[in-house]
Parts: sequence; C-alpha cells; structure tokens
Amino acid sequence: MAFNEKTFSGCMTRRADGALLGPWSAWVRHPAVGRASTALVAAIAALDALPPRVREIVILAVGGHFGAAYELYAHCAVGAQAGLDERQLAALAAGRKPDGLSDAEAVAYDCTARLARGGVLPGFLYEAARRHLGDDGTAQLIYLAGAYALISTVLNGYDVPAPETLARG
Repeated sequence: MAFNEKTFSGCMTRRADGALLGPWSAWVRHPAVGRASTALVAAIAALDALPPRVREIVILAVGGHFGAAYELYAHCAVGAQAGLDERQLAALAAGRKPDGLSDAEAVAYDCTARLARGGVLPGFLYEAARRHLGDDGTAQLIYLAGAYALISTVLNGYDVPAPETLARG
C-alpha cells in the first residue's frame, strides 16, 4: 500500500522502529481496504472546495465526536497550520463548538456535529451550508464527515493511540 508521509508533516506517522502509526497501522492488516480508504480520502480532498480551516473543523469535529486519539493528534497539528488557535482546537477535540468561527466555519461545525449524531441533515442546515460553502463545498463537507467517521471508527476499533500516549507507555 502506498503511503505519503508528507501528508502529515509535523506529525509522527511511524514509530522509531519503523512501524506505522495512525490509520495506516490498521489498514495494513487488510491492504485492499487500506488502498480503498486512502483513495476515498484523496478523491474527497481533490474536490478542493473547502478552505483549509473549514476542512480541519469538519475533520476535528468528527474526531472529537468519536474521541479518536490519533485523528485528534494529527489533525490538531494540521488545524494549527490552517490557523485554528489552541482554544479552538481544544474545543473541537472535546466535541464542542469553538468560539471565534466565521459564519461559514460555524455552519460547517453545526452540519458536521449533526451528521456525527446520525440521522438526516436538517434542510435549514443543508441550505445554510449551500449558502456559505456552495454546492461543492457542501458535498465535500458531507463526504469528509462520512470518511472521517470511518477513519475514527477504525482507529478506535484497533485502539490506535496518539504518539504522546505511546511515549507515556
């Protein structure tokens, strides 16, 4: 399975002994699933309709909902690079809506939080997303929420820790 370590610059993706961390450590158990999952995330990213901060708010809202340690570790780093501050990152990791979001970011959070709870996305939220993010941005948000729910579930199912947890032993 191909793995692009540059995707998460600044995040540990391998242990000192070379073993993979993150979702890749689970996906190598079933490489066809790993390849398909990687291709799905790449296809969603290729839509390129969401600004980086909005994208990370969606991913972190899902990771916070599921409490996926590695997901939160990796995307808090990426979110900081996208301009989210420490308080916003902490709120997202705790499953809460952060203060100081733009209208588009707040709508993205609200839609993602609703999708993570299950059920149909209410029409008023869908329309608000279309107004603030456009049709392609709304589609990318929905696909991201679903893909990262899959990733978070896999991380939790295999109890994949964040590197800080590994260091504490």
